[in-house]
Amino acid sequence: MKDKVLPKILVAVFTGLLAVILSGCDTVPVTGRSQLNLMSPNQEMQLGLTSFDQLKKDTPISHDPAANALVQKVGHRIAAVADKDMPGAQWEFVVFDSKEANAFCLPGGKVGVYTGILQITKDEAGLATVITRTAYTDDHDFSGALTLLPDLGQVSVPLLRHWHETAYGSDNKS
Repeated sequence: MKDKVLPKILVAVFTGLLAVILSGCDTVPVTGRSQLNLMSPNQEMQLGLTSFDQLKKDTPISHDPAANALVQKVGHRIAAVADKDMPGAQWEFVVFDSKEANAFCLPGGKVGVYTGILQITKDEAGLATVITRTAYTDDHDFSGALTLLPDLGQVSVPLLRHWHETAYGSDNKS
C-alpha cells in the first residue's frame, strides 16, 4: 500500500510545484526571455524608489558641476530612447561621490553613477555605454538576476546597440 501511495504523493507535490513555478513566470517584454518573477513589477518599482531614496540619504552626492552635467546629458539621451522599452520609468540620475568604479540602475529608472567610474569611461560615449548596459540589465532583470554583472544574452546585445546608436549615432562620437 505504501509503495502505491508514495509515488502518487510525489507526483502531486511535483505537479503543484511546477504549477506554482510556471504561474510565476513572465516574459520579459524587451528580451522575450521567460523568467521567474518573485515580485510584481509594481513591487519592484517601489523597492527601487525606496532603495534609491535611502541611498541618497546614506551616500555623499557629488557637487562637481562637470560630472553632474555629463551624467545628466548622457542619462537623458539614453532615457529618451529607452522610454518606450521601459514605460513608467521615473528617470533620475545621481552622481555619488565615491572612488568606486561603478554605476547602477534600480527598477523605475533610478540611475546612480559613482565618480570613480568617470575616470574609466573618460568621455560621453564611454559613459553612455556604461549607463545603457546598467539601465538595461539592472532594470529588466532585477527580480531574476541579482548579480553584479548578469549575462547579456543574444537578444539584449542588439537592443543595447540600438539604444546607444539611437542616442549617440553609430560612429560613437559624442
